[in-house]
Amino acid sequence: SFGGDIQAAANAAASLGLPLITGRKDYEVQNAFILPSGLTWISGGTRIKMMRAGTGGTNPLDSAIVPQSNTRIIGRIYVYLVDSPGAAALRAHVLLGNWTTGEGINDFTFDEFILEGGHSNINGVAIAGDSYNIRGNRIDAGNSTVIGRALMTHWGNFAQHYLSGGKYQHAA
Repeated sequence: SFGGDIQAAANAAASLGLPLITGRKDYEVQNAFILPSGLTWISGGTRIKMMRAGTGGTNPLDSAIVPQSNTRIIGRIYVYLVDSPGAAALRAHVLLGNWTTGEGINDFTFDEFILEGGHSNINGVAIAGDSYNIRGNRIDAGNSTVIGRALMTHWGNFAQHYLSGGKYQHAA
């Protein structure tokens, strides 16, 4: 047993090549739940609750779930974020890659995310950088008044791109 520590359970499952199997339980986290590479997570309605406010910077650990490459989620996941006044755009319910660095992930699949809570204009599921082979079946933001985008994709980092005349341009 991992004493309710879902991160430790996921790390152990991935290192042993076993699936992480969870049921209808809420797991409160203070830093992002990082899905380690190679993990298959089978969820029967698990809720991940990010209980810490964002730092307002570019820390991906401010998000609730951060999958690594070659991960898979089977089943429904509820993803809750506590309100975080002044939180940065890098904070999302689910963050794939990082648009500040341009680093992405690949080969991630999921069945269903139910997005809950958050702060004004938050990104629900954010796909960033050079991420590819991302597939999902359903993202549900319900009747949220704070989620700005249920799905956000951003194709690059700011060091290699710039805004000119209202359009993003690729640096030569």
